[in-house]
Amino acid sequence: MVSASEIVGAESTARNSSAARCIELRLLGNTFHPVYTHQLFENEAIRGYIPPSNEEDIRNENEEDTALREMKVQIDLSPSCELCHVSFETKRPKKRRLLRSCLTQRDAKRANAVSSSENFDDSNEEKNNDGDESSETVTSEKSAPEGSDSSVYVDEDDEDAVKSTEEEGNTRRRRMPLSEVESRLSRALPTIASKTGSDIEQKYLTTIPGTYLEKYVWRGDRFCLTLANGSDAATFHNEVQRMARFFIETADDVDVAEQSVGGTWNILYLFQMHGEKQYSFAGYFTLYHFNSPFRKPTPGTVVRICQALILPPYQRSGHGFTMMNAVYKWAFDGYNERLKGEEAEIPKSIVEINVEDPAPAFVALRNRVDYHRFLEAKAKNENWFGSAVDSLQHTDISVPDFFAPLKDSILNDASAKAKITPKQVQVVYELLRLHQLQTHSDTAGASNPEALEKRYRLLVKKRLQREYKEDLGACNSKEEMKSFLKELYDQTRKQYEAITRSQSL
Repeated sequence: MVSASEIVGAESTARNSSAARCIELRLLGNTFHPVYTHQLFENEAIRGYIPPSNEEDIRNENEEDTALREMKVQIDLSPSCELCHVSFETKRPKKRRLLRSCLTQRDAKRANAVSSSENFDDSNEEKNNDGDESSETVTSEKSAPEGSDSSVYVDEDDEDAVKSTEEEGNTRRRRMPLSEVESRLSRALPTIASKTGSDIEQKYLTTIPGTYLEKYVWRGDRFCLTLANGSDAATFHNEVQRMARFFIETADDVDVAEQSVGGTWNILYLFQMHGEKQYSFAGYFTLYHFNSPFRKPTPGTVVRICQALILPPYQRSGHGFTMMNAVYKWAFDGYNERLKGEEAEIPKSIVEINVEDPAPAFVALRNRVDYHRFLEAKAKNENWFGSAVDSLQHTDISVPDFFAPLKDSILNDASAKAKITPKQVQVVYELLRLHQLQTHSDTAGASNPEALEKRYRLLVKKRLQREYKEDLGACNSKEEMKSFLKELYDQTRKQYEAITRSQSL
């Protein structure tokens, strides 16, 4: 059974993998690590290698008997993210163990024999790595300290090797050749160029794919959004989308050029603007739109956000919020002056924006954007819920019906107005009721807070019970089910409070 923490916050531990800490990506002076490497390396570890010694916590958790070398992979990305340069640095761990003269002569000979054997193995490995012209391998050889004839320096892993080679049937696996490491990395990288990192740094985009939608300034930096047709942007997108494997757990390549009978692709791009006709890639949303003739209450085009990637240097800067709002603005024909021909016709038929298998962080983003849009509409007297909820808003909060779930008819009507799913309408309603509950509780002398909290909790839990029905059904007992549901509620409440405290009614 999947725990609630895995469902709501699964991204928190992914950065701790051994492979992720070996890999360092560089873009416009920013350095960052992958989040996920499971599509490239088994057990998220590069066989035979450990992260640099400054990642001691990771080393201790992931070290294997075969891991005799530290590895640092440096990936320099061009500003356009169409090219990259990969270099490797490998060396023996700094931590060494001094075998004093108290060792017997036999033990010293054995250590020397193993050391010679490993040097032979290393030479074989170098042969294995021949042909990696784009790789730079730096090896730190071991040496005995001066004036210590009777002492032998051995890597800590070498001592493990002494033990393992004595065991019968030893099947110690070889380190992964650097050529294979690079080949695996290429699945998550744009074209690997033989040029140096300094040459790569100058490769900006001079033209950007798609139709220009809008520009904005964030902390002194200029950004712009474009909307590209899948077939027109296919060449560029095939380069940048591979990086999604590093940052989206279930990422895969999408053929955005495919214009099937079932649907078509658009891509919303985010670029940073540098000087005159210089752009760097920052992120994208892939939008798949298809006809839904049986959708109620109104048939039409459904737009599904399938992948959303914002590179780490641009995260937590409001770009996701801006891009999500841009999708809705597009759906409500807000860019009709810029879009021409068939592009201008698509928004007129859009009836719903939904998201395919959203990650927890994207769930929080969508909830924040949808609630913000609701408050903006409400301020313009365009309440999504209509008069039915307006009347409840003016009812005493202590009345039990104040926290009653919305009827299906209200959910469907609001869904059509906002072009979001009925479930998202319910989420917005829960956020509204929490906001009102918080306002009431903050009032001096507020009455019966515990009873009101219970009514609100039941409102949210009823939806969670429907949403996680299968997971709850997998519980072994009623108590386990209650515990799981409580965990889900607590996670949801925490997310909701972060949203409502930053908004005002």
